Amino acid sequence: MAKRQDAYFRSLEKDARRWVAKGLIEEEQRVKILSESRAFAEGVDTPPQVEPASRQAATAPRKAAKTTQAGAPERDVVGWLPTVMVGIATLLVGVGILLFYAANWRFMSTTLKLSQIFLLLTGLYGAAFYGLAVRGSQLFGRAFLFLGLVAFGAAIGLIAQIFHISAHPSNGVLLWAIVAASMSWLLRDVASAYLSAALLLVWNLWEVSVYLQPNAWFALAIVGLVALFVRCASRLGLVFTAAFSLVLFFQLNFHALWRIRDNAGYSLDMALFAGALACLPLGLLCLALGRFLERWPLAAWAKVFFGSVGLLLLWGPLIGVSWPLNFSVLYPHLTGFAAFLIFQYIAFLAIAQLLSSYTEQSTGKKASPLFSWMSLAAIALFVLPLGDKRVLLITTHLGLLLTVFMGLGDSFLSLSVSRVERSVAWMLAIATLFIKMFAFIGLGIESRYYYVAYVLGFVMFGVVFFLCNLLVEHVLRQQKRSFPVSYLQGLGVLLSYATFYILSFKLVDTQTNIFQASYFVVVLLVFFVVLASALFLYLIFQSAQKLPVALCGAIFLATCIGLFASGPRWSWVAYSLYFNIILFLMVALLLFYSVKINSVRLVYFALGGLILQVITRYFDVLWELISGSLLFIVTGLLVMVGGYLLNRQRRLLLEVIEASRQQGQAGRGGVQ
Repeated sequence: MAKRQDAYFRSLEKDARRWVAKGLIEEEQRVKILSESRAFAEGVDTPPQVEPASRQAATAPRKAAKTTQAGAPERDVVGWLPTVMVGIATLLVGVGILLFYAANWRFMSTTLKLSQIFLLLTGLYGAAFYGLAVRGSQLFGRAFLFLGLVAFGAAIGLIAQIFHISAHPSNGVLLWAIVAASMSWLLRDVASAYLSAALLLVWNLWEVSVYLQPNAWFALAIVGLVALFVRCASRLGLVFTAAFSLVLFFQLNFHALWRIRDNAGYSLDMALFAGALACLPLGLLCLALGRFLERWPLAAWAKVFFGSVGLLLLWGPLIGVSWPLNFSVLYPHLTGFAAFLIFQYIAFLAIAQLLSSYTEQSTGKKASPLFSWMSLAAIALFVLPLGDKRVLLITTHLGLLLTVFMGLGDSFLSLSVSRVERSVAWMLAIATLFIKMFAFIGLGIESRYYYVAYVLGFVMFGVVFFLCNLLVEHVLRQQKRSFPVSYLQGLGVLLSYATFYILSFKLVDTQTNIFQASYFVVVLLVFFVVLASALFLYLIFQSAQKLPVALCGAIFLATCIGLFASGPRWSWVAYSLYFNIILFLMVALLLFYSVKINSVRLVYFALGGLILQVITRYFDVLWELISGSLLFIVTGLLVMVGGYLLNRQRRLLLEVIEASRQQGQAGRGGVQ
């Protein structure tokens, strides 16, 4: 009961904030509503809730099973324990029936086989009828009903084996699924609905993998499952159906692309490239469906699923094709590839826009910025000449940044976004940084002579990422929403420091100036510079956090110098000195910033980076000059002295931070 009350009050508090934001109630009224509700809950177990009629009918057997003879509800553990035990027993008996016939079938005569099959079905369904209709025992009656459906599936296979029926055996699975769905529809049995959904998925995969027959008519199974799970009031079932629909979409698309590859002579890479971009309208459609389903409590989990998957479908294609890929055959644009992709692209984009417009008119809520901007991006990617690598790299990176940061912004701006959707937005942002870091370093190792340029290219991308994070925080601050800006800030600083640390080691190959690289690489790096400069100028004048913007500008300037001035005139000693200077500069800036924001963690991080750099450079320089034993003795003495001095400086820093905190608290107390 306590959990239900907590969930109720969290939902009520979220709704009350939304009412205040819309101007429906005042802040004092919101506080009064919450206090009155909590006072009411002290005398009543749970606040009053009204459920839809379909939900009441579906949950009536379970509520009845949870009620004692005196009419008082039992404890949750006591109510659920018999259900769990009967469920496990049902699965064990069902598996036992299948294993029994699989092991002893060949030793039985035909008459015995048929008689056992019909006797088993009659007995199980008779027990189900007795439990449901005569005794009124929902738990055991539905358990025998489920066993009867398992036995029915076994009977299909056994009779097919007796009479040697081998033509298209997947039809037996389809018949089994239809019978299970019929039982579920008539009795509103959730277990039978789950069995039917699982069998339809098996039938679909069997048809596609064995007979290579993906078919658009399979969508009728999706429609049937939606109706079935709505009748049974199953949230999990609707999520399963949503996932099933996406599986069907990718089956049909992959099959069509494979046929085009064989018939038209396109390579598999080009087919996958076009298919990946075709996922963008599907992602927009999923986002529109998620907002459309917000009004139905039964579809709450499906709404979370579509919102999360929609963000993934926008992010995945963009991160996948944001590389210097050779798709000049698609020039001038995607419309020259396949007719069915054109139709699908336009149709999904149009349906998403219509659904979003309908939701906006019916609820009064405007479409999210992510949906609006990515709709424009999807249109741009459809008409732009993606065969030109410059266009491909700029548009995909810009779309990637829009997807990541507008997804994060929407997750904190909208009160209807769940924790799952917000977690997905965070994971995509973190994954983008790590994927780009390893990819740029890998490209640098592969190119050898442009190693420094590629690695610094990631630092430039990290600067843009850092500034976009500050831009989201600035926009949400204007909307009076909080945003934990420090998470991505800390990760960006950590990866940038690690990148400069990698560059500070001795280079094997002589580096070539970046302006001698391929034209599209130069264009992409210049794009990063221009975008970072624009963000820097905007934030330095508009944002409240000017100090981190200024510190980021210092790293940005140092990166630009190293990126565009590097070349064969620089020896590895010059590179090492330059990047070590940048590392010391980063440590100094972090220590300065940690004192300004009173962050003890940032102090430890900066000092840890300094220790790592000093020890690395010490061994790197002196290892070949003196013997190993003497080096370790001298190192131990120096580390001991350094530890004493560092501890002394650390204490001074912590004292400064503590004094600054006390002054801030005293200032706030004086204002109050």
